[in-house]
Amino acid sequence: MLNAIPSTTTRSTIANNLSTTTNSTASLANLTTLPTPTPPSTPPSLKTHNNCTPQPPTTIWTFYTSPSIHSASTTATTPPLYTPIFTTHTASYVGTSYLGHTELPTYNTTTCAHLCTASTPCRSFNIYYERAPALDPECDARSVIKCALWAERLDVRRVTNGGYEEGGFEIVIAGSNGYEFVGESSGTRGRRRVGWLGGLGVLVAVVLG
Repeated sequence: MLNAIPSTTTRSTIANNLSTTTNSTASLANLTTLPTPTPPSTPPSLKTHNNCTPQPPTTIWTFYTSPSIHSASTTATTPPLYTPIFTTHTASYVGTSYLGHTELPTYNTTTCAHLCTASTPCRSFNIYYERAPALDPECDARSVIKCALWAERLDVRRVTNGGYEEGGFEIVIAGSNGYEFVGESSGTRGRRRVGWLGGLGVLVAVVLG
């Protein structure tokens, strides 16, 4: 059982505390008792996700324990032709074939999968929440939803980017899910052949696409 953690507790301390209550592939789903964060005296203004999250987790602890973040990652739909490799982690994937990321307005695995499918070399994607510095002075922090694409198969052992510090602000990760492309449909088969076989695949794509 976790003891209440002050809002000033650092990312590393909280991450270590969480790791003692979860196994290597589980996350906040196994926590039995969570402290109730003290609400701010003045409710934060509701801004767009580019400024402040609609449900602002203003501290590291409230970000990690946010019910909406936890719910989004645990109830996320697995897109067709993909399989889940890891879910509800508090770190993002670190690989060798990064294709970039896109910020999404909502935690939508289908949208993220479409971005991967549209990119020929993409083999997998990682969708997650990131606590980032607020762009609006009325907010302490904002939650950004990122869809990161990878041209490689996912390895759960590489889900290691728990965050970093930027200008005195602790950037942390939560609700991190990873999915890998595992099949081809009639609409994507030809394009995937081109991506995997290179020049020779162009002929295959004409025949099979």
